[in-house]
Amino acid sequence: MLCYKGTVVIMKEIYLNDNDFSNLKFTILSKDLEGTLLLKQGSYLYKLYNKKLAKKKEPLIDALMELNIDNCVIPDAKIYLKNKFRAIRMVYYSQYQTLLKTLKGNIDLQSRLSLCKKALTAIKNLYDHGIAYYDIHTENILVYNDDIKLVDLDSSTLLTSCNKQKLQNINQLIKINSVILILSCFHKIDFHDVIAENDNMDIKNLLSPFLIDKNLKFYIDQFMNEEDIKFGFEFLLDFFVDEKVKKLKRVNMNN
Repeated sequence: MLCYKGTVVIMKEIYLNDNDFSNLKFTILSKDLEGTLLLKQGSYLYKLYNKKLAKKKEPLIDALMELNIDNCVIPDAKIYLKNKFRAIRMVYYSQYQTLLKTLKGNIDLQSRLSLCKKALTAIKNLYDHGIAYYDIHTENILVYNDDIKLVDLDSSTLLTSCNKQKLQNINQLIKINSVILILSCFHKIDFHDVIAENDNMDIKNLLSPFLIDKNLKFYIDQFMNEEDIKFGFEFLLDFFVDEKVKKLKRVNMNN
């Protein structure tokens, strides 16, 4: 049992046999290349891993379930089949839609940047707690009104499992994907698709034509060049409260 500022968080473990699990009458939503099944049942989502992957992911899942971080879809239970960890359970946010779909709608710049700030803050908070969330893109962020949820946290990496080179690579990936997220929100363009179509191009050269606002470019350059990613995030988040940005938001309310 864990406590956070008066809140009691209980780590749940649910033990089932194969028949019990099958009788839950799931709807299969997707299956990835590793064989992981995303299942829906009632107000919950389940991810069912193969045995090898489940063993690999269990330390990360345990670490995630100890956290109490806003704007993150964190597993609320571990599922054991035949006494072996095989799946996680999460709340299903049925009223939410992806940020990608939200950006295609009628949403002004101020609201877009507000959602972006919440996402980046959650990513920073995860990192501060030892979890590198780098699978950052507009389909891994759910939106409902002014609230956001990061999903697929089980694709993250524990910082304690990284050697120096792996940590550098992950930090660089977090930086790049964070910048792409900002530009996607700023310009209402899914830059992840742009990157995917130009995977041999340098990230700075590819995105430079879109860095129209000099103030935004300054913050992004500082973030990308900062060796300490925690300090870099603190600096980057200052962009959203910069007086020039507030003025920019007011001017572009109908963008």
